[in-house]
Amino acid sequence: PITIKKKIKSLHKPIDPLLELIRHFRLIFYLPTPILLDDMPSASEILKALDRIFRIYVRGNSLSGQRIDGNTVSIDNGHNTLSISNFLLSGPYLSWHGFISILSDFNISKKKITKPSNKLIEEETISSPIKYREAAMIFIECSRTNAPVLTLNKYISVYDEIAKKIVIDPWTDVYDWAVSDDWDIKAGINFMQFIDCLGKYGIIAYSEDRFSSIFPSANEKIEHFLSAHLGLTDYRKWEKKVDKKHKYTKELVKGLISSNSMKSFNNNTVKQVV
Repeated sequence: PITIKKKIKSLHKPIDPLLELIRHFRLIFYLPTPILLDDMPSASEILKALDRIFRIYVRGNSLSGQRIDGNTVSIDNGHNTLSISNFLLSGPYLSWHGFISILSDFNISKKKITKPSNKLIEEETISSPIKYREAAMIFIECSRTNAPVLTLNKYISVYDEIAKKIVIDPWTDVYDWAVSDDWDIKAGINFMQFIDCLGKYGIIAYSEDRFSSIFPSANEKIEHFLSAHLGLTDYRKWEKKVDKKHKYTKELVKGLISSNSMKSFNNNTVKQVV
């Protein structure tokens, strides 16, 4: 029988900080309907910038798909399964390794690591608004979710289709990853998910109480993050970063194209050439 003593003891169970963080994310990300980038002021400038950023950073960092059978591709260790045609049409998928460069170059999130263990030991949060571990959690969630905070009107139907196929709550996978602390992240995001990911970062960046009167709505938080922090409404603020990245990867991409451009299927691997 459950005694008063047992009840009192159960009330004093330690709170799981990871679960509390995920509950917090669920709360601040909940919107009756997603915000449409199409309706934002300077939408065309922001979209142009996002498109160029994604295209440059995905070069040499696109996620491969493993063929399951003649017409099915698995990505992210089987969490996402697509037909080969859908994989090619929906992609390319930016890997976590490639996404790290965006986090650093645009001062979204940074980390310090030790060598050779490569273990995360400290998060730099003085000048970067998003903690590194939280950035990874959102990246993984966006790769699987059907609940975006920011999207384009043309993607609404795509998310509706994703909702029909979801079996496991994406946040369950996020929790499992965070517990495992495995930084060899297999997830990848396409352009649609990339937009959502940045939208969620915008909400997190200005979710503290001190911003509540300045940016009271999710829409205002996201708009300010895209325009002010990322500088997407002024090409002078983002284009130099993208050009630098482009020059850095240019020779590598040339080598990849010369050796792999005619090989979409190689050793049971489907990889998009971008």
